[in-house]
Amino acid sequence: MPKGRIYDEYFRAHFLGAQYDPMILPDPSQKDFAVPDLALPKSVTVAKLEDRRSLLELVDRSYRENITYVEHANLDTFRQQAWKMILSESVRDAFDLSKEPEKIKDAYGRYPFGQSALLARRLVEAGSRFVTANGYKAQAWDTHSNNNKSMKEELGPTLDQTLSTLLEDLSQRGLLDSTVVIALGEFGRTYDLNPSGGRDHWGECWSILVGGGGIRGGQVVGASDDKGAYPADRKVSMGDFYATVYKALGIDWRKEYMHPIGRPLKIANSLNDETGTPLRELV
Repeated sequence: MPKGRIYDEYFRAHFLGAQYDPMILPDPSQKDFAVPDLALPKSVTVAKLEDRRSLLELVDRSYRENITYVEHANLDTFRQQAWKMILSESVRDAFDLSKEPEKIKDAYGRYPFGQSALLARRLVEAGSRFVTANGYKAQAWDTHSNNNKSMKEELGPTLDQTLSTLLEDLSQRGLLDSTVVIALGEFGRTYDLNPSGGRDHWGECWSILVGGGGIRGGQVVGASDDKGAYPADRKVSMGDFYATVYKALGIDWRKEYMHPIGRPLKIANSLNDETGTPLRELV
């Protein structure tokens, strides 16, 4: 989903392989929104494309007999994905927001995050397994100044409108039970204001919203102290949260991957390098 190019690297799959890298899209709230290169130019027929692909494979085969690079594996992955997307009408349809009623667009919100969430719903409906809806300006939620004003006038209202509409829309379409919806950040904010009226980075306590996909909703798990500074009850780690989501999706949360340098990586890594525990209240 829309994101500043400077942050694109943060979303890549790195050692897991290029096939798991995301497809980062332009802002879907713009009037001229379109995903580039999803259709062939009118001057190129499918038959002509197949001829070009055959020629390319012939040239590649000859080249690789003499020179081999690891990057070829990534190129092959991207190329195969590109063929599938260009030749698939269903892919173009999934990205076509013009097929959505104006009333639905209004409900989600006519701003980047709202239309990103609407597009995310269309992609899930079309079979996408994982979608990130962003749409906010880079560091919009990094409220080191004017925190209260930003939260009240921009961030809070747009998040409330879009997220509630997304959950309701998924439910009405029968998709919520099979779709886990998560709203989170990577840390919290300080409980007091700095001299600029902002709230700075704080890793001791924060909140996450999760629902759908088999998660038992309508609950608040844990509590902070009266300042929102530290957990006062039912301390939960990120590893516990990961384990909960994995269990809801039918994934073994105890699984580990081996990093290329030989270091085992837990997919639900908790405090002190322990494996997280699914939250019994939710799954």
